[in-house]
Amino acid sequence: MWHRYTHKYYKQDFENSLKIHRRIIDLLKEKNSSPEEIEKVVREHIEIALKPFLSTMKELESIIRDE
Repeated sequence: MWHRYTHKYYKQDFENSLKIHRRIIDLLKEKNSSPEEIEKVVREHIEIALKPFLSTMKELESIIRDE
């Protein structure tokens, strides 16, 4: 199930995904980055990524229910 979701998600938004992951890695590498700044970016990323994931889960739930 996770593979199906990630394939669909990354196919739709691969470039954006790469950008945010690069940003997180850069923040982790930077000596001047604060833990709060890193946490903020990671939390925002998770919140954004959860929206299409939860939508996909609702679609799958609907399909399973209708079978």
